[in-house]
Amino acid sequence: MLELASSLDIGSSATPIGNPQNLIISIQSGISFEEFVSGILPAMLVGVFANALILICMFWRLLSDVQEEDALDEMIAEEDSAVHQNL
Repeated sequence: MLELASSLDIGSSATPIGNPQNLIISIQSGISFEEFVSGILPAMLVGVFANALILICMFWRLLSDVQEEDALDEMIAEEDSAVHQNL
């Protein structure tokens, strides 16, 4: 949820209608929608990737623990099936 919320906030800055500040800038400057998007898009993409990288670093241990638990569950299931086959 944290990644979704922060990425949406960063992504909303990519268009003039994404947030009120951009709308004011767009109207006052007289810049077209396409010019605004093409000008801000590179910065927005860098922001989204930086956000993803920061969140991955913050939650790396949690993400790797989930994978280890899944591997452990698979090993237990394989051992259980081997035991049942030998009975």
